Amino acid sequence: MVELVKAASGDMDKFYALRCEQNNIAWTGYISPPQLINFIEWYNKQLGNSKREIYFLKEKDELLGYLYVDFISSESLEIGYGISEAESGKGLGTLMIGLFLKLAKSQGSKAVIALVSEKNISSQKCLLKNGFRKTSQFEVRILPLICGSSKFYTWVKQL
Repeated sequence: MVELVKAASGDMDKFYALRCEQNNIAWTGYISPPQLINFIEWYNKQLGNSKREIYFLKEKDELLGYLYVDFISSESLEIGYGISEAESGKGLGTLMIGLFLKLAKSQGSKAVIALVSEKNISSQKCLLKNGFRKTSQFEVRILPLICGSSKFYTWVKQL
């Protein structure tokens, strides 16, 4: 059974392996995998961060994907996410976002936003299937392994 679970300290190794996959490096704007010692420090800090939560999409003990949640306000959230390369193209990104939207709504959130590259068609499809709408707002970010600079549009879902 596939489920969305909150990150725990015991997940760090599998999460690190996922974040070292080429696609996850490229879409987050880096050119190389994170250094392990820095990643461990960052991950442990995130587990205690009151303004961010991390969730994992898991099947049994296998980590299929991750989803960051940043608390913008008491009713508004921003998400960022990624799926393991081995699991890409199976609809798991759509599933993970859908599971999170149910959770967010049950906790009283009114809106969820995501910033997605104009080049990331797979991610855009996940958002569309979950009822997000693309706005005209964007920021330019550098994706050196993919295309240089890219417009990251704001997508919004009212709950």
